[in-house]
Amino acid sequence: MKTRHSTTVPPGDLAAVLSRLTDRDLAIIDTLGDHHVLTTRQIMKLYFTSMTRTHERLLLLYRLGVLNRFRAAVATGSVEYRWVLAHLGARIHAARHDTKPPTNSAVNDRLITTAASPKLTHLLGVNDFFCRLGAATRHNPAIEVTDWWNETRCTETCGGLVRPDGHATIHTGTRRFGFWFEHDTGTETHQQLQRKLDRYARLVHPAARLPVLIEVPTPAREAHCHDVLVPPAGLVIATTHRAIADDPTATIWRRPETTWRAALSTVAD
Repeated sequence: MKTRHSTTVPPGDLAAVLSRLTDRDLAIIDTLGDHHVLTTRQIMKLYFTSMTRTHERLLLLYRLGVLNRFRAAVATGSVEYRWVLAHLGARIHAARHDTKPPTNSAVNDRLITTAASPKLTHLLGVNDFFCRLGAATRHNPAIEVTDWWNETRCTETCGGLVRPDGHATIHTGTRRFGFWFEHDTGTETHQQLQRKLDRYARLVHPAARLPVLIEVPTPAREAHCHDVLVPPAGLVIATTHRAIADDPTATIWRRPETTWRAALSTVAD
């Protein structure tokens, strides 16, 4: 007879939970603590090599009370789970970063706010870009990505003048540069985009004067952006569209007034 080891622990036995967490589990906790919500596939891109193994580990973390999950109701079929920190996971994240642990009520409120937010699709789109970027660089020693920031930290760094969707720093051996990221869904007018670029150009602190990378949904949207947007003097801008951006490090980035594309490692040249 085969015996099955339980994936649960007695209520309140935090030591037993902590003893089962791996370094990868802690990295997942930190990522969700900083970026709020990820899909199963996005977590796989960052930390696993198969969906089967991803499902197994996330289910264990769910049963241990570290993670929580939700998904949208659809008429037919199903959508993958979206993962957030449960109360225990949020407490672990707070302890790792020496911050005040949230109450269980606060964590539940955040879950409801995230799941019901009209901005959820946009946030998942932003996070998906950085997950694709992470997947592309995981096994590539020629390029490394660090300092993935969320919108709140970006906005604080920019003094509230502009609200980038994200930020990261690229390391390519002898070179290092940061960038701001904008996830364009096609809902903003080009006048709104132009005003946003003008605000980027007004950033004066050297640490904030970074290239702006914009991912748009379609080739037509990208072509129209290049037709109508006027790049502010001194501001490096590059665009791509989602259909060619599975690997954000590839030769997919187009600068204004050009027809050729550059790799991420050279986009700031």
